[in-house]
Formats: sequence, structure tokens, C-alpha cells
Amino acid sequence: MLTRIMKSTFDREGHYGKGNPEKEREALDAISESFRNLPDLFGEMKLG
Repeated sequence: MLTRIMKSTFDREGHYGKGNPEKEREALDAISESFRNLPDLFGEMKLG
């Protein structure tokens, strides 16, 4: 959703909106951290 808002703002105003690039980076960092912790959540499913 944030990506769509940023694109819309950029198309209309020529910038991504105050604070939006930082919010996008924070969201991507949070998702990346979640993926790093997946093996801990599903330990019994680890292969070999």
C-alpha cells in the first residue's frame, strides 16, 4: 500500500512524500528480519 501511495504522490507532485521512503525502508527491514527468524519458528521442519 505504501508503495502505491508513494507512486501516486510522485506522479502528481514529483516526490515520494515526506517520510515515506524512510517508512518503506523500515517496513522492508522488518520483513527481512522476520524472514531471518523463520528457521527458529519452524525448527522441526529443518532439512538434514
